Amino acid sequence: MRIKRLAKEKEEIVSEEKMFKISDFRVAKDIIISACKSTDSAFVDLEVVFDESNYTGLRDGKIVAGNPDHLTSTIFNIVWTYLANFKEISGCEVFTDDKHKNIIFDIIVSYLRKLYYQDELFPSDENDYLNCRLYVFSMTWIILKDIVCPVYGVNIENHKVITVGSSRCDISYFDKEKNVILLNNHISYAPSVYSSLLIESIKAHNLDPNKVFSELLKSESRYFIEGLAKLEFNDDLKVKDYMNMLAVYSSVDTDIESMMNNDKIKTAQNNFSASLGSSWWFLGLIEQMLEPARGSDWSTYQLLDPLRKEVWDKIEEARKKAGRDGISYESMLRIKDGEVDNSKVQVIERTLGSDRVW
Repeated sequence: MRIKRLAKEKEEIVSEEKMFKISDFRVAKDIIISACKSTDSAFVDLEVVFDESNYTGLRDGKIVAGNPDHLTSTIFNIVWTYLANFKEISGCEVFTDDKHKNIIFDIIVSYLRKLYYQDELFPSDENDYLNCRLYVFSMTWIILKDIVCPVYGVNIENHKVITVGSSRCDISYFDKEKNVILLNNHISYAPSVYSSLLIESIKAHNLDPNKVFSELLKSESRYFIEGLAKLEFNDDLKVKDYMNMLAVYSSVDTDIESMMNNDKIKTAQNNFSASLGSSWWFLGLIEQMLEPARGSDWSTYQLLDPLRKEVWDKIEEARKKAGRDGISYESMLRIKDGEVDNSKVQVIERTLGSDRVW
C-alpha cells in the first residue's frame, strides 16, 4: 500500500501536462548560455514540448524534445536542437565547421554520461523509492542549519524528499504546492545531485539561491562549504565540480565549460586507506560536525530517555540511602548493571545435575 501511495504521489507531482521551458532543465540551460556567451548573443528561454512520435527539432518557435525515456536524453535533445537551429534563434552560427561541431558533440555526450554513470547514489531499480527527510543528507543539512538559515534569519524546515525516475523532471525540483523536494534518480553524479538539492532546499526556505551564493561564495563561509565537500566526496575533482556547480546552477557564474572539459582529464581513484594518510583526525571532526544535525531527530532520545532516567533514579536513591553527597564510579557501575544477589547464583554443575541420570 505504501509503495502504491508513493507512486500515486509521484505521478501527481511529475505532471505530464506541465508546460516546460529550457530554464526548467538547469544543465541544458547552462550549456546553451555558455554557447550564447561565446557568440555574444542573448539566451532565448524557449518553450519545450514533448512528442509521442519521438520527433525532435524546432517547430513553431518551440523545442520539440521527442519522447525520451531518460533525463540525460531530454537534456541532450534540448541542447542539440537549440545549437542545430542557433542561426534561426539567435541570428548567427555557433559552429565554425564540422570539426568544431563534432568536438562540441563529444564534450556534451561525455558530460551527460558522467552525470548518469559516475556514481551509484540511488537504487538501480527506478521503482525503488527513497522517501525521507532533508536531514538525511548530512552535508546539505549542515550547510542550511549552520550557515544559510542563521545568516538570513530563517527557521530551518525538514522538508520531505522523494525520488522520481522521470525524463521530464530536473535533477532536483521543489514543488511549492506539495511542499516536497524531488530528486531525479536518472542523475547519479554526487556533486551534481547534492549541489542541485542544496539550491532547491534554499528555494524551499523562500530564499533566492543566486543572492545567497553571490554572497556566501565570496565570504569565509566558502571554506567551510569546501571543507564539508572534502569530507563528503574525498575527491578533489568532485569538490571542484561541486563548488562550480553551486555557482553555475544558482546562476552566479555561467562557466560550465571548465566542468565539461574536466571529463577529458583522467584521475586515479584513491582508496580509503591511501587517501586517509595523516588526516585520520578528520574522523573525530566528522562526528563533531554531524552531531548538531543528528540532534534534530528526537526519536532516539525519546526511546532511550526512560532507560537513562531509571538508572539515574537508582543512583540517586543509593546516594540518599548512603547519606553522601556522591557515590563512587564503581558503585554507579554496579547499580547500572544490577546488584548481584548471591542467593540467586546458580552453579553450572548444580544446574546440570538435575538432568543427569547418574
